Amino acid sequence: MRDFSEKRHAERFYLKAPIKYRTINENQDRPANMFNCSEGGLYFETGSPLKPGAEVVVSGIDNDRFSRASIKWCKRVGPADKKIYGIGAQYQK
Repeated sequence: MRDFSEKRHAERFYLKAPIKYRTINENQDRPANMFNCSEGGLYFETGSPLKPGAEVVVSGIDNDRFSRASIKWCKRVGPADKKIYGIGAQYQK
């Protein structure tokens, strides 16, 4: 039987907000929507998949403040006719 217990160490805050991100090797920001965040990481959805282990820089749309994060998982979400990927990322210290 699978264990579905909560494994997060920090409280999660549900907040839908537009963000932008880019991989460490890119110069171009990509749009995404964040759906929740915590002290340890965030969940966002975007039209492009990211491989676990990839390093990204994320920030708000109009914000010069940014954070580095490591992709922990990525899965396709939403309707079958749209390419939307749900991504879990952990902030780097």
